Amino acid sequence: MIDKERVMEETRQGLDILLDLYPQAKDCVNNKNKQFKMRLSEKTPSATIRQNKAGLWVVHDFGGDDEDLNAIDAWMRVHGWDRSRFGAAVLAIAQEFGIRDELSPDKNFARVVERAATEDEHEGQWYYEIREFTDRELKILGPMVTRDTCKRLHWHALEWLGKVKDRRIKEFHSNESFPIFLRECFVDHPEDGKPDRFYKVYRPYEPDKKWRFMYFPDGAKPANYINGLAELRKAHEQLNKDQRAFDENWETKKLCDIPRPGADRGVTRYYRAVLCSGERDALCVAARGDCPVWLNSETARLDQQDYITIIRYAGELVNIPDLDATGISRGSAQALKYMEMKTCWLPDSLKEMKDNRGRPSKDFRDWCQYFPTMADYFDLMDRAVEAKFWVTKTSEKSGERRHRIDATCLHQFLRLHGFAVLRDDNDTEPQLVRVKDNIVYRKHPRDVRDFVRLWAMGTKDPDRPNETLRQDTLIRLEHGVRNLILTDVAFTPAYLSALTTVDPDFSDHTILTQDFYFRNGLVHCHGNGYDLHLYRDHALDTCVWSQTVIPHDFRKLPPMFNIEWLPGETMDDGRTPRFTLKVTDSRSSHLFGYLINTSRLYWRQEIEEQFPGSPDAQRAYHEMHPFDIAGEGLTEQQHEEQAQCLVNKLFTLGYLLHAYKSPSRTWAAFLMDNRIAETNEANGRSGKSFFTEALKQLLHLDITTLDGKVLDLQKDTHALSDVTRYTRLVRVEDINQYTSVKDFYNLISGDMRVNPKGLTPFTIPFSDSPKFLFSTNYVPGDFDASSDARMLYVTFSDYYHQCTAENPFGYQESRTIYDDFQKNLFDSMYTEEEWNADLNLLMQCEQFYLSIANKPIKILPPMQNIIQRKLKTEMGPQFEEWASTFFAPDGPNVNRQLVRKNVYETYLKDCPGTKDAMRRFTGRLKAFAKWASWIYALNPADVLNTQGRNIRTCRDATNGELVQEEMLHLRTVEEEKRLKQSMQDAWGPGAK
Repeated sequence: MIDKERVMEETRQGLDILLDLYPQAKDCVNNKNKQFKMRLSEKTPSATIRQNKAGLWVVHDFGGDDEDLNAIDAWMRVHGWDRSRFGAAVLAIAQEFGIRDELSPDKNFARVVERAATEDEHEGQWYYEIREFTDRELKILGPMVTRDTCKRLHWHALEWLGKVKDRRIKEFHSNESFPIFLRECFVDHPEDGKPDRFYKVYRPYEPDKKWRFMYFPDGAKPANYINGLAELRKAHEQLNKDQRAFDENWETKKLCDIPRPGADRGVTRYYRAVLCSGERDALCVAARGDCPVWLNSETARLDQQDYITIIRYAGELVNIPDLDATGISRGSAQALKYMEMKTCWLPDSLKEMKDNRGRPSKDFRDWCQYFPTMADYFDLMDRAVEAKFWVTKTSEKSGERRHRIDATCLHQFLRLHGFAVLRDDNDTEPQLVRVKDNIVYRKHPRDVRDFVRLWAMGTKDPDRPNETLRQDTLIRLEHGVRNLILTDVAFTPAYLSALTTVDPDFSDHTILTQDFYFRNGLVHCHGNGYDLHLYRDHALDTCVWSQTVIPHDFRKLPPMFNIEWLPGETMDDGRTPRFTLKVTDSRSSHLFGYLINTSRLYWRQEIEEQFPGSPDAQRAYHEMHPFDIAGEGLTEQQHEEQAQCLVNKLFTLGYLLHAYKSPSRTWAAFLMDNRIAETNEANGRSGKSFFTEALKQLLHLDITTLDGKVLDLQKDTHALSDVTRYTRLVRVEDINQYTSVKDFYNLISGDMRVNPKGLTPFTIPFSDSPKFLFSTNYVPGDFDASSDARMLYVTFSDYYHQCTAENPFGYQESRTIYDDFQKNLFDSMYTEEEWNADLNLLMQCEQFYLSIANKPIKILPPMQNIIQRKLKTEMGPQFEEWASTFFAPDGPNVNRQLVRKNVYETYLKDCPGTKDAMRRFTGRLKAFAKWASWIYALNPADVLNTQGRNIRTCRDATNGELVQEEMLHLRTVEEEKRLKQSMQDAWGPGAK
């Protein structure tokens, strides 16, 4: 328990608190005669700090009240709190200094004494010893709770409690760290053979919550027992009896018509019944003079007969729900069912205050700790309001019933249904919304009136067609009320703008998590898995716009693949981390089948070349292996390359789905074909566009698509006009071979400036800006280190292809995605099972990505073919043909030094019309040296000088003078092998 003594003990008898309030007093701690300035405006120091006789640190202000102030008193004075809030100050200081009262089995336990049962103690029965409440125990139960309060509700403090078993009894003795309370609960009209009372044991400091409450004897507690109902009936009888003692003409009245003694600031107050959420809340209400009733748990339902019984005695019932998700949900449901019952919502600011265990405060007892006075209580109760939004009066003369709208109650009714005004500093006009199960719907004033009209009719909820409005409401609507809904000004914009303001949290990700909102709940993805949280469980704190909800119910499926990272190992390219892939289910998800087939780089060897000239055998094999990443007839190396291509796609999908923008992962996905084509030839028809279309169709991501064929960021300042603050991905489709991704560098790795046509430009900060995806049918225009750092390349096999009239690749047929599945994916014929399987595949991609998101890993596809295509583009067909002949493996121009200038002139002579400068020629030659499989290196290291250049002294052919010339030396693979062997023959194995 956190009290004054505990706070003093944890803060060096208050010294830490005082030095936090007055850091200028630090030098005075060890010198009691030295003074400090308590007010910095003082000219002369006039305050001292010292320990008093009780050992507490105090400050004495000679320039003020000239009295000692301990740490708590000083804190309250600095914060402007009066003595009535002393208990709240203790809790606030505890929160500020991290003082908590955590429950632990090591310190919170009963002392157990075992003994033989006496003759009067019967087998299986419970026994106990009652004693007086201590002051400490009363504080545990709540502010202002007294022994009389406990007596009214039949609570007792126990010395011990035990049960007889095998003629032995274990006495569990209470202590300061483990109090035990017992309540005697009376039952009206018990069932035959059942007792008229049972006992409830409450152990508030039991670390395991499931053992805090216990009932005995077994079976005596009714299923829907209303705690406090017997006490309410007794209070009703006693209060009327007391009134009759003063007024012999007094007629029996309900509690809400019986005045309380005295007055509150000149106002007469009346008794009421209060529906509480638990035992200690009930005691705090009773301590304030009202009559509490409470259910067996905060999720139990108050049935109609019990409500009628309570109203019979009380006349009015006020519900005080807890502020947690369950309390708000149940409180709202109760308010809409019993619309004449008032609901008193605790202030949201209470959640910012911590209880003695460091958790957000949530219930009435917590509130009482901070607001303990009767005036506070009356002010809180004055805010209680019912959901019945109309008032009906009957004319005494004509008997006509007249109705009017109560604006406060209407706003309560609308709030309970989720209607509110969205807080948005950028909007000049109030934006009406409805928040229902964490989903935010945009609304107009006419929508609000229409909703109430539909509610009055008892039709379907327009935002939740599966739910019926007013289904549980126990109230009758007259024709005049329905007419009022259609005509009253309370539904106009001016009145509705005063609705409660909400500021929903739309965040859906962290550095290592990502949330997806489905129709039935939220899927929370993390590196260890993904979990579905149903909206009806009310455990979510974040919200989502209705238009971005994935319109499908989610059901978790088993994993479809398993990928294991092998730390320290890389693929053949020497830079891509090595992973092992095991596909466990390739058929449930059509999307997975598509990803597998677009990664089958060697499908022709697997399907066609394995069965040459036998279409029937090819077809039979293909039917047996429709989605096989490790098909028969391929080498282990080919299997590994295909697996790498698939893992790259799964990794890329996870990266694109993760909304977090990491400064160290400023990548743009770059989709291209793996197939080697002739220079400047566009491939296409390989399924690249479907890759991002799947994200749009499955997850309803906000994707802005730009036409890469005509896009020019330099000229078109409105190119990003369609991008909004909610855009998740910018897709630049079909960029040509001349487009440079360098133009996008700033957008990929920095803030995004958007200039909408006819609207004010705005900037989206990097953390909220969309990611980029490029696709091309050509070789990438930029393939340097800077681009590699920003691009996440994704390659697609030509498994899906178009057999054209020219058919340069000798395809035997055309193949589309439709052919593999015999349907169009994601159309109206797609079943819920198929949607769910594809969505599970994406969740598994996200889980895989998040499992390595905090590691320096970037998974690329096999790049050999891409690099070959790039080198062919850099050479150009004319240079490739010339160089292949000039530097033929068995020709005279390899394995020897050549004057670069002479080779260049020969090239210009052999290729008429060529206008390449020397620099361009050198670039083509470097590309050729990398491309030609027989060339080991251009200018190998052993021919270079200390400056890394290949220069030799030669005699000029025209004047005979010695000059230095830039040389070329293309060494073949075979020559390099010969040189190494000669070195080893001369110097022994291992020589280089």
